[in-house]
Amino acid sequence: INNDSFELIQNVIEEVYDSEKMGKMIIGKNWEEINTSEREKFLLVFERFIVVNYLRRFSKINQLDFDHQKIQMIGNKFRLAKFLLKADNEIIQLDYLLHHKNKRWKIIDVIIEGSISEVVTKKADFNKIINEKGVLGLISNLELRNSF
Repeated sequence: INNDSFELIQNVIEEVYDSEKMGKMIIGKNWEEINTSEREKFLLVFERFIVVNYLRRFSKINQLDFDHQKIQMIGNKFRLAKFLLKADNEIIQLDYLLHHKNKRWKIIDVIIEGSISEVVTKKADFNKIINEKGVLGLISNLELRNSF
C-alpha cells in the first residue's frame, strides 16, 4: 500500500461508487440532523475509508480475478451485478447493487456471499459511534482507521 496505489483505487472509487448515497443510507435518520460542513467532512473521510479498506483487503492477494456472472434488473432504478471473486485459492461471491445517477450506473452497496451488506454492516458500526460520540466522533474514528 502506497500513495500510487491509493490514488489509483481512489480514482476508481470516485468513478464507480456513489459514496454520498451510501453515506446517506449508512447514517440514516441522522443525516438530516448533520450540518453541511459535517456532511462534507464525513463524505471525504468515508470515501477514503472505502479506498483504504479495498487496499487492505486486496494487498495480500497474489492472484486475483473477477468473473462476471450476470446483471439482475431490480425495477427500473436498480441493478445487481453478480461476480465471483477468485482470490488465490478462495472463491467469494460479490454482488454490487447499483443505481442510476447522472446517466451512469453507480455502486451503492456491496453484498458479500449473497447476504452480508456492507451498508448494513457499516450502518450498525457507525451509528453506535454516532450515538456515543456524535458525528464528529465518527469522523475522528474513521480518520484513525484510514491510516496506512
